[in-house]
Amino acid sequence: MITKVTGEAWEHTRKNKEFNFLCFVVWMRFFAALSMSSPLRLWPNCLVYKAWVSNYCYQLRGSNWRWLFLRNLLVCVMVTASFGQEPKSYKGKEEKLPMRVDSQPISFSHKKHATAGLPCQTCHADANSKDRAGIPNVEQCVLCHASSRATHPELKKLAEFDQRGQQVKWVRIYQVPHFVFFSHVNHLNAGEKCSACHGRVEQSDVLAREVSTRMNSCMSCHFSRKVSNECHLCHSLGQ
Repeated sequence: MITKVTGEAWEHTRKNKEFNFLCFVVWMRFFAALSMSSPLRLWPNCLVYKAWVSNYCYQLRGSNWRWLFLRNLLVCVMVTASFGQEPKSYKGKEEKLPMRVDSQPISFSHKKHATAGLPCQTCHADANSKDRAGIPNVEQCVLCHASSRATHPELKKLAEFDQRGQQVKWVRIYQVPHFVFFSHVNHLNAGEKCSACHGRVEQSDVLAREVSTRMNSCMSCHFSRKVSNECHLCHSLGQ
């Protein structure tokens, strides 16, 4: 026995098939959103899908269901495409580390001074109380090496600077841009070690830039330590 399918039943079958297919697309997009790392991107997708499907089920009862199908499908594609885009994030220029710098006027070995038992704050005393760590002047270096400055070639260079009344123009290893604020005392008070930002300088005779000072590196460090990344912490806004 062959059952005759009426036009109304056939249209209802097609309607169900297209609606089921659309629901499949929507839910596939929803589960794809589950794999996103940020929950802030997941919830907008959930809310949009829930509202859209509910609205579609209600509108589908109307007579012009094909137009509603196409219209809502277009809206769904546009909305999900906008949420599906990766969020824009800061990405600095590629940086190859360690990065060598020009030769210093005097060969200064951090390793030798650290081996002698000198902590970082002996030469960078301001790091405990000020934003800038500071570098000792020639007079301080000469005073510390008063008994041995004539026996070493590099100490002879130091003595010559002292005799001429000149300061040593050290080549900077780490330097943030002028519009970036960095406080040594704040980081030390937070329990950070010097090596976190400067590398293992106590093991080096010749320093190189071992740790990145770019924005994405600093923000990643703050994020891993659950510290705020608010703009005003490192930048003077409105100036």
